[in-house]
Amino acid sequence: DEHGFSDCHFVFPMTYGGDVNYIHSVKVALEASQLKYTVLNDYLSNEQNAALRVASDYFIQLQTTDALSGATQESLFARSSVIVGDWLPYGTFVDAGIHYTTVKEVGEIGDALSQLIYVEELDDELLKKNSDIIWNLSSWQSVVSGWNKI
Repeated sequence: DEHGFSDCHFVFPMTYGGDVNYIHSVKVALEASQLKYTVLNDYLSNEQNAALRVASDYFIQLQTTDALSGATQESLFARSSVIVGDWLPYGTFVDAGIHYTTVKEVGEIGDALSQLIYVEELDDELLKKNSDIIWNLSSWQSVVSGWNKI
């Protein structure tokens, strides 16, 4: 394939319902692609969701809007390399020092993923740092004292 993804397996979690026509169009596009993929349709238990995060080397977040996605935070915590749209309001992540890759438009995702996979694989220390930052931003142990003050 164009980007050399023959060794990759893509997982598309579509587990929370949504527009049936959109989901169908994604499946049609995937069938026409040369990608190895799985579309998840059924709701994931907490354990299944955690297993997916830990098993994934890369996480791609290209929604049109988002507010510090739980899935993105889970992926950063699980030490995945993360790619997000630069239009998403992730200033909190930037301010905290989290490293992730951005794209300006959806059409750039193939090149960005190829770059990460084949050129500049993030080292374990940087991924661990991301994980530690997410823990400090979002874990119950980190936020409960602030909640108690409120």
